[in-house]
Amino acid sequence: MFHKTSSFSLPVKPGNTGDDEEGETFFETEQEQQKQNLSLEPLKTSYWPQFISYKNLINFWLALFGLLLAGLLFLYIKNFAFKKEKSLRKEIKQNFETIQKLLNKKDWQRACAKMIHVNYTVLYAAQIKSSSPDWRQTLNNLPPSLNTKYASQFETLFKKLENLSFGPEFHSKKSALNEAHLLFKHTKNLIKAFLSDL
Repeated sequence: MFHKTSSFSLPVKPGNTGDDEEGETFFETEQEQQKQNLSLEPLKTSYWPQFISYKNLINFWLALFGLLLAGLLFLYIKNFAFKKEKSLRKEIKQNFETIQKLLNKKDWQRACAKMIHVNYTVLYAAQIKSSSPDWRQTLNNLPPSLNTKYASQFETLFKKLENLSFGPEFHSKKSALNEAHLLFKHTKNLIKAFLSDL
């Protein structure tokens, strides 16, 4: 059931505009703060380690490059020395085979001359100065440690080989051949010991 009432008027006065502006300002300020919270702030401090400056970084790469070059040079020298040693040992082995064939043919003079050659070849490879055609000078050119240990042994061996190969023919063939075999054995043992100390 509805009841009718008499009509009435409701007066509306203008509001305070300052309050509206204040509300809008508060709303805008709230939005700006939310935007700032959502955005990533730029880093004010660098997290790059301080000791790795630009200059230090360049020095680091230069040092690394230098180490790399040194390593490559070391490997090259080592490979070159290995090839040289391998070539020397191959040459010695071939000379030993030739000497053995000459001894089998009872040609002790040429065998002794070949032994002189192979001994000189080994000494030449270990010299610290320029080569010399005289084995005595070659012995003097050896490093001090090798000279002290091996010079007298090589000197005795060279003298015996020269005497047997180029000396007067006062040996009988049998005794000369036996001595040549002994000198060949001595040569192999001496060269083996000498090369192990290089």
